[in-house]
Amino acid sequence: MKRLSQAEIYKKNIFLRVDLNVPMSNGKIRDESKITSVLPTIKHLLRNNNRIIICSHLGRPKGSYSKDLSLAPIASRLSKFLENIEIKMIDFPFDNFTKDRLKSSNIYMLENIRFDNREELNSEDLSNELSKFSDIYINDAFASSHRKHASTYGITKFLPSYAGFLVEKEIDSLNELFSSKYSKKLAIVGGAKVSDKIKLISNLSKKLDFVLIGGGMISAFVQKNHPEYGYAKEIVLNSRGKIIIPDYVLVGNEFNENTKYKIINTTDIRDNLNIKILDIAERSFEKISDYISTSDLIIWNGPVGVFEWANFSLGTLKLIELLKNTKAKTFIGGGSTAEIIHKTSTQKYFTHISTGGGATLEFLEGKELPGLRALS
Repeated sequence: MKRLSQAEIYKKNIFLRVDLNVPMSNGKIRDESKITSVLPTIKHLLRNNNRIIICSHLGRPKGSYSKDLSLAPIASRLSKFLENIEIKMIDFPFDNFTKDRLKSSNIYMLENIRFDNREELNSEDLSNELSKFSDIYINDAFASSHRKHASTYGITKFLPSYAGFLVEKEIDSLNELFSSKYSKKLAIVGGAKVSDKIKLISNLSKKLDFVLIGGGMISAFVQKNHPEYGYAKEIVLNSRGKIIIPDYVLVGNEFNENTKYKIINTTDIRDNLNIKILDIAERSFEKISDYISTSDLIIWNGPVGVFEWANFSLGTLKLIELLKNTKAKTFIGGGSTAEIIHKTSTQKYFTHISTGGGATLEFLEGKELPGLRALS
């Protein structure tokens, strides 16, 4: 993989693919971490007198224009982080823009690339059109690198291509999880369905020493009549590491925020498929804290309870407190887990917080990401 950190790029037109797919409500950005994560690459390119065309997507417009999914508010916010440098928008359709217009500014942003239905089809025509703006392509969109799209994959056929600083950091950090220099490695995997995480758990359980299961999918590991018991049994049989099931959980008869709940021993739910596991009980954390304190590397992916419901967020919050105080290197596996870390303002306590959701998951499953392969 060719890296920006190892290249000397000056006075060029750069097509910079980033992932600014930030959560928004009523036109306001709820979490700016994806914006701040690409600042090192942008600032480096500007210092070297390059002109930049930023490309990203936002949401799922399905190939048509939507005012609610415009990148204009994000361009405005990014400008503030760059000392109010003007970022000129290139409106859709993009074929109205010519390379000659680049002389009027140092930084541009394409309107939402997914307004063009050819993006997700990995259209060679679109890839070629995008490449005509620039001399060099840089991918700093780790969170989109599992997509074989025109702006993450196809464009590399037409331009010299490099990984940006964020992509470099993501790859180096996630590769460290499988390094042999750590003696005890722990994975904490939460979620509702084993089928959603079976490849992740399977891969991690073969390479790490311990895998702690959290969330509703605990049921699949203890209930023989559970529809996903077969998945769970296969994981346990093929695991090199030890699979850890919490001893006590919060359960309710209904899956809703206000359901009545109680604490029971996990073994007591074996024959009751109607019980819903909603969180890990505090009594379980005595054993969990032992695994955390004796590990020197920890990866966490997925809340261990229904975090968005106050009554069932305490297990996840307790887990954060334990991880904040561990001496181990701690890695957050992106997606909803990263959102929780930012929401609780605990970023500084973790070694690395991945910006990827699906991309991080696929990387940890052992899959090759097309957007990264294209940089080789």
